[in-house]
Amino acid sequence: DFGQSELAHFCFGLAQAAALSQEIIHRQKTTGLQTPSQNWPAQSLQIVLFMPMISRHKLVGVLGLARSHEEDFAADQKHWLSVFCDQAAIAIENVNLFASLASAYIDLAQSREQIQNSHNTLQALFESSTDGLYILDQELAIVALNRVEAERQGSSPGELVGQSCLSLGWAQTAPELL
Repeated sequence: DFGQSELAHFCFGLAQAAALSQEIIHRQKTTGLQTPSQNWPAQSLQIVLFMPMISRHKLVGVLGLARSHEEDFAADQKHWLSVFCDQAAIAIENVNLFASLASAYIDLAQSREQIQNSHNTLQALFESSTDGLYILDQELAIVALNRVEAERQGSSPGELVGQSCLSLGWAQTAPELL
């Protein structure tokens, strides 16, 4: 009689075969002499069945069942086990997808926090400058300007955002800059 490690090795080998072939592995203990490759691991174990669990053509697991009595699995039992494996495979894949989604959400939240921190740092630098600063888009519309420049223009930053910088007095005196 084999020990627990031999039983585990035997079952792992059959589970691996089912995974690799993606087909049902069904073995029944035979009476009489056994060749070394057919060593049966336990006296009480009579039948083993390993069913691959496949979702969207992807192996997600293997279900292994064993019986200690000689009565084989009936065809309808195998059918319902197959249906169970199909549904369990979908559930496992969904759990993995949700875990991936949760991880991506955490990464996104961390990235958003880093972006917000960078934005706050740049905003503080932008506002603390004693020089007038503008951010313009490709059409030369003001996207942002600091308070120093808004005060120099006699307005608030909110009043000037969206206007063309060409409407400001300095724009006509610095065509090469534009």
